[in-house]
Amino acid sequence: MISVYLSSPQEGTKMPIKNAFNVSYEMNAKELFTASFSLPANDRLVDRLKNFSFIEIYDGDKRIELFMIVKVTEDFSSDVPTVKYELFDALYILNLSVMNDYHQLTNPSTREALNYVLNQQYQTDWWVLGECDFSRGFSYAWENENGLLDPLFSIPHDFGEDYEFVRDTTQFPFVLHLKKPSNAVKARIREGYNLKNFTVEREGKNLVNAIIPKGNAEGVNTVDIKRLNNGTPYLLDYQSMNEYLPAWYIWKDERYTIEENLYDAARAKLNAWKQPKVTWNISAVDLTKVINRPENLKANKGKIARVNDLNYMDVVVVELEKYGEIQLRITKRAKSDVTGSPQDIQLQLTNEEPGGSQADYKRQQEIAKMTAMGAQSVIPFVFDREADENHPVEFKFFVFDEVVNVNSAMLWVNTTRFRATSKANKSVDTVVQTATSSAGGGTVSSSTTSAGGGSVQSSTSSAGGDHRHVMFRKFSESEEYPSSAKRYDIYSYQNATINVAGWVVPSQIITEGSSGNHSHSVSINIPAHSHSVSMNIPSHTHQVSITIPGHTHDIIYGIFEYSNTPKKLEVWIDGNKVNSDSTSIDQLDMRPYMRKDSSGKITRGYHTLKIKPSDLARLEIQIMLIVFVKSRIGEKL
Repeated sequence: MISVYLSSPQEGTKMPIKNAFNVSYEMNAKELFTASFSLPANDRLVDRLKNFSFIEIYDGDKRIELFMIVKVTEDFSSDVPTVKYELFDALYILNLSVMNDYHQLTNPSTREALNYVLNQQYQTDWWVLGECDFSRGFSYAWENENGLLDPLFSIPHDFGEDYEFVRDTTQFPFVLHLKKPSNAVKARIREGYNLKNFTVEREGKNLVNAIIPKGNAEGVNTVDIKRLNNGTPYLLDYQSMNEYLPAWYIWKDERYTIEENLYDAARAKLNAWKQPKVTWNISAVDLTKVINRPENLKANKGKIARVNDLNYMDVVVVELEKYGEIQLRITKRAKSDVTGSPQDIQLQLTNEEPGGSQADYKRQQEIAKMTAMGAQSVIPFVFDREADENHPVEFKFFVFDEVVNVNSAMLWVNTTRFRATSKANKSVDTVVQTATSSAGGGTVSSSTTSAGGGSVQSSTSSAGGDHRHVMFRKFSESEEYPSSAKRYDIYSYQNATINVAGWVVPSQIITEGSSGNHSHSVSINIPAHSHSVSMNIPSHTHQVSITIPGHTHDIIYGIFEYSNTPKKLEVWIDGNKVNSDSTSIDQLDMRPYMRKDSSGKITRGYHTLKIKPSDLARLEIQIMLIVFVKSRIGEKL
């Protein structure tokens, strides 16, 4: 029977490898399956078989799995040179991709988490997700993972119940299912029937019934379970402690950055470690191969051989004279020579509970730890504000996503007198204001005044003197003087003109001589008298209009303090009121008042401080955050 085939899963073709010998395989729970076979060095297929060639392994007519060649060893030390091929199952192809940098998922479903990892495959989606029997809300974080298998296997690792990754490589792309294995008994192993020999190992040195889990970071920033465990940093199993001795263990795993994940994982591990691990290594007879031999087919015709079918991950009953009947799960199934000794089968069974797989520790040893440990940082907010009862201080401060822990959040507030400053302000544009005022009126006023009088006043004035007077003047040159004016002696011809008739006609006639200097004397007699004044003012109003042009005021420099201080302050943090009757706050722990998520952890993002004084005040405020920060994201600029 041919047990090895060269396969092309993309094309769905395969070719038998007829000369394969020493065909073996091993199926381990929660790990890669392994296989191997050898060929003569001169086989025609040797040149076609290379690393990452796909190989199908069969156990008789039962297909074990699709494998990949990962190691080739040519041996020319004997007379018959051989080539040995070592294989991992096709799930190994996931380790050819990586998860670069930091990846964090917060409370995804199990399906979402599995798909996230499978979506990191490079170029070709060799594997896709099929059925998923679990729906958990754990959070996950991975950083610089060389390969996708470890992140994939870590997703269900701490469920606290058993699980099985089931491969389906009969189609392409390959399909991966996450299944709950059946707890029903499927087969039996019994002394004198199909049990050849066995060994029992009881590992007491790994007993743990008191566990102190510690996650990522160091010192006070280490992720622990105290917040989720009533302030207690450890988990105990009193039944195991009473049966054996208290066995304490500090379990430190840097992969855990989320408290809930650490807590769930610690419970699973305590359940797995609270009893000494018992491992049964059994050599049995695969009766399905014996019954199906040609010489036995007739005798066993019609008989059901399922009770003899010892399959990987099945629960079986082990019947031993010393121990009676024990139900154990097959966690390892192997055959060393499928073609030469098909009936010989090696099984490993254990009482180890889910979550206690030693492969987890192997993973921690093999994967380089490249996690940034982070640092504690101080973030200060220092400012002062003016406020009153109607205008409180409202200040927002931010907690970044990169903050792992808020170790401290302190508040100081000092109240002083309100301060104000003044400066010039431009007035409004030209304004005209009009108003009407009443003037009273409707009255008659009368009064009598004395005029003095009863006096004679005289004075002498100079007449100027030495002047003459014009007696006549001519109206026009065309007119003649009256006849009565023709007989006179002409005194002066100085302004004379000649008329058209030849007469000499003066333009004016003046007195012959001047008056000479003289003066006048004036005397006025004013008798005593009085004046009577009467004034009637009717009712009336006055219209007043004032125009104020646009203008500015000069700056008055200086700081002005209000004379009073408030009697009390009201303080809120994220809407939670702080009980305080004082006007100052000294080192108030803000964490109890800050907004938190459903798990009780301070939320990332904005938080609000609000302070309302009872009167005008100047508030001097300090907020001091001490946080633990991981170097997860950002750029080197």
